[in-house]
Amino acid sequence: MDHATMTGSSVRPESFTRFRSALADRYRIESEAGRGGMATVYLAHDLKHGRRVAVKVLHQDYAHAIGAERFLREIETAARLQHPHIVAVYDSGEAAGLLYYVMPYVEGETLRDRMNKEKQLSIEEAVQIARDVAKGLAYAHIHDVVHRDIKPENILLGGSNASVADFGIAKAIHSAGQTKLTSSGLSAGTPAYMSPEQAGGDSDIDGRADVYSLGCMLFEMLAGVPPYHGVNAQAVLTRHMTDAPPRIRSFRNSAPPALERVLIRAMAKVPADRYTTAGEFEAAMVAALAAPGELPPASPSGKRLAVAAAVVILGTSFVWYLFSARGKELDPNRIVVFPLQDIRGDKSEGAGDAIATLIGYALEGTSPLKWLEGSDLLDAAQRAAPDLPPMRTLQTLASRQRAGFFIDGSIVRSGDSATVILRLHDVRGDSLVARAGSSAALATAGLPTLGLRAVRDLLPRLLAPGRKLDVTALSDRAPAAVANFLQGERAYRRAHFSEALDLYRAAVAADSSLAIAAVKGAQAASWLLQSEHATKLVGTALGSEHLLPRRHVYFARGLARYYSGEADSAVHNFEVALEIDSSWSEAWMALGEVYHHLLPNRPARDSLALEAFSEARRRDPEFTPPLYHLAEIALRKGDVRRAESLIMQLSASDPDSVLSRNLDILAHCVRDGPGRLDWEALARERPRDLLSAGKFFSAGGNYSACARHALWALLNDPRPELRNERWSAMLALQGLLIATGQDADVVRLVNSPVAAGMPANRLLILHAAAGVKVRGQAAEVAASLGENFPSMSGPNLNLLTLWEVSQGRADRVRMIARVLNSKADSSRSRRDSLLAAVSTSYAALADADTLEALRRLSRLHPTARSTELEWLPWESLGSERMAVASLLLAKGDFKGAYRTASELDSHQPVIYLVYLRSSLSLRARAADLMGDRTLATRHRERLTKLSRDTFPNPWRTSHSP
Repeated sequence: MDHATMTGSSVRPESFTRFRSALADRYRIESEAGRGGMATVYLAHDLKHGRRVAVKVLHQDYAHAIGAERFLREIETAARLQHPHIVAVYDSGEAAGLLYYVMPYVEGETLRDRMNKEKQLSIEEAVQIARDVAKGLAYAHIHDVVHRDIKPENILLGGSNASVADFGIAKAIHSAGQTKLTSSGLSAGTPAYMSPEQAGGDSDIDGRADVYSLGCMLFEMLAGVPPYHGVNAQAVLTRHMTDAPPRIRSFRNSAPPALERVLIRAMAKVPADRYTTAGEFEAAMVAALAAPGELPPASPSGKRLAVAAAVVILGTSFVWYLFSARGKELDPNRIVVFPLQDIRGDKSEGAGDAIATLIGYALEGTSPLKWLEGSDLLDAAQRAAPDLPPMRTLQTLASRQRAGFFIDGSIVRSGDSATVILRLHDVRGDSLVARAGSSAALATAGLPTLGLRAVRDLLPRLLAPGRKLDVTALSDRAPAAVANFLQGERAYRRAHFSEALDLYRAAVAADSSLAIAAVKGAQAASWLLQSEHATKLVGTALGSEHLLPRRHVYFARGLARYYSGEADSAVHNFEVALEIDSSWSEAWMALGEVYHHLLPNRPARDSLALEAFSEARRRDPEFTPPLYHLAEIALRKGDVRRAESLIMQLSASDPDSVLSRNLDILAHCVRDGPGRLDWEALARERPRDLLSAGKFFSAGGNYSACARHALWALLNDPRPELRNERWSAMLALQGLLIATGQDADVVRLVNSPVAAGMPANRLLILHAAAGVKVRGQAAEVAASLGENFPSMSGPNLNLLTLWEVSQGRADRVRMIARVLNSKADSSRSRRDSLLAAVSTSYAALADADTLEALRRLSRLHPTARSTELEWLPWESLGSERMAVASLLLAKGDFKGAYRTASELDSHQPVIYLVYLRSSLSLRARAADLMGDRTLATRHRERLTKLSRDTFPNPWRTSHSP
């Protein structure tokens, strides 16, 4: 907000003197650190906490225009944001008539300072800064906070990080209203980076406006000049709204073509044409640097918008252009289908929704038509009402989705017969384009069939001459299959997955060519953890993929890859599905599942999962499945209030217990501690839920007391059928002991009665190789395995590989590698191939060929299914990721070492707990070497906290924790 051209609105000397006195008991203000058009920043000392801070004081004209209540309300919202790439707000208030807020003092400079010195930044540095900003924005947007004024002055550079400052200020100014600001001679926003919708005074601003501004800022970092310039602010804003995005390669020929495409999309005029989220923008930047492509074609939307310049309205106030919904570019191939009105029927039967769904799938099967579910666009009251909203409302809803047309209709019943009437409307005007109907006796044709007949006659004008709407993929299916499929759709949307799976399977049994039912059945089965059914159903769907709509083809392929553990391929297919339809909540949900349960080769997987789940919920507020993981993530962060709100929403939807039954365990223990739960009863009645809870509590060592109670209760349940649960609890508890620094107690645990009948002591080999202080006991276990390597299993050979590497015995490592490679050649199994590649990598390391070892180890990526990643120690490659991080650190690649070690913070593989302490230590060293003392201190503080989280050892005294 710091407009250098502003004058006469700074803090007056006499006001500042009173202000400093008013805060003297809390802050010692030392000097002025910077001054802009909106505020002055002072360097101060926080007396209570003994730290340097920056106090930002709003200039009095702005303070008067905004008002104290509005300012403090928006700052309070911003203060809830806690993220490494967001400058925190420590305090705020009003003192001596001046509004202020307090933030950390960041040693470094603003991005504007850097750009003033260097003009053009290196491509790598510019993209890294933009990625940091995008990560902060993605977090803020998930929490419903839009910045509204992204620009170099608001980006602070400290150490290796870029952080976004001044969240909430632009919103306060916007909320104050333009009239108030203009009458004071003030302005809001920064023209060089302002999105078209902001320039047009649109009140419905979302995170895509920040994406646009970040795109402009990245352009300037690369080009040395902003993307648009003019003789005055009005001219600049006009160009933002009318000119196609400039090509960065015209200014910086060395920029990769793929990065140019990314910038063009980020700076698209219409928000719907941009990246949907800041996280998506960040991922695109990463991909652009990794794989540059050819120059993109000229942007047609830019050309069309340029023609619209004639409607630009210039003025002296903030709003120079009225960018109305009808000015947005509509796509004639996008068709919203609203539920039909069942005039004499019971709405609860869902006939109107069923016909709309079937029509939608028919549209999707005919390229280039694209179906948008009208039901998703209605709010709860509109869906419950007997009649659809007024035509003008439907038109507005369709326009917001850039749809060129929408369909509504009616079901008219008369005795044993019925008529389905469909109406096609042009969103651009108020005219009814066409009407069609189909009638029949209900004994000979069901209502969905009538709907398909009607739509076949309605839409020829939308297709190329001679083409007809293809409904055979649905109309030629067995009526019983279609009926079961539509009932399954109703159950699935209510998250009644058991019921939905039964109905989808019945549909496929009635007609195996109904591929869409197989896809949806696979999704329902995956929610119920019935992997066998899920794999079989998705295989059925792919066997008839030519009958699927294009987006569902990629979706089904993504599911197949997800079920087989091919994480990167799954991500790719789901991303292609979302490129076809970015509003598809189920595809966002599936993408989030990959990030949450597998280990794709992407940084910040937890953040990407959160973004995907949040996007799934935002796209369809009535779609309940994302609530489970969103509640789980909130609890992992300790945000009990948000988690309980999400759990209440989940319970209100009456989902299957598989989604909600263990959330109560998590919430109770996070909120109240372990003392109020009957852990033995939970182990007796709900052992699988308790194991899931124990794993959740263990992750990152965040809730060690809760984890210890859950895992110990399982270990003490002697029932034979719980053998697998006890072994899993043993793995998790050993990892938790190591994470909390209780190395000696690991040995006591594996020698205790609860470990009887388990190969628990073999894990001591892995622990010792990871640096845990159990080397003597591990040596005994390693010796007990013998030396007949060809007769040993792959997992045991993997343990011995780690042991021999730690002992520096290169000849034995090479011997084991030869055996494992021979096994892999014979079996051709995925597991043996993985273990052979691991042992070959370690053979290079044992031979002191660190470059070859790093090359081989870096190429290893987990490819197992989610349950295998969770519980099988070798599948998640924890030791190998730690080895890569150590080699990178020794090589001087501190950022790479830090990034790789951070992967071991994943909540998914239980074995990662073994490497948590060494990972944190390495990250602290890497941060020191990068010059980021704050980050290093944060990791060391976490290590200290883990050491304080030790707990008494029940196996030494009794059988209760």
